[in-house]
Amino acid sequence: MHISHKMLRCTAMAMMVVYGVWQLYWLSSCCLPPSLFLAITGMPAPSTGGTRSILCLIRGDFYGSLHHNPMTIPIACMTCYSLWIVGVQAARREQVRLSNRIGISWVAVLSLAWIFKLLQACMS
Repeated sequence: MHISHKMLRCTAMAMMVVYGVWQLYWLSSCCLPPSLFLAITGMPAPSTGGTRSILCLIRGDFYGSLHHNPMTIPIACMTCYSLWIVGVQAARREQVRLSNRIGISWVAVLSLAWIFKLLQACMS
């Protein structure tokens, strides 16, 4: 494996650990975790407000859900579909890889979500 791939994997693992610790810290305080990206940069991430949006959907508060993150349903659908594809590939013992079409769909959905979140931040 090339050195840059090893560095990328190590960086990704370190980021996952930091994110996990952040989540556990807030959850252990019985609080919904705020967005780590927002806390670090001051800018919302595409998924900022997603947990609160899903909780609103569960309660039937569609306006509240759209207020917290208008792209929660598309992001949740893409997540479920991607996990399903990965699960099928793993069960078949195939190489686990999402297609370019799914990758492009992720880029489109997350870009649109980020535009919405940045517009919301500018309006408030």
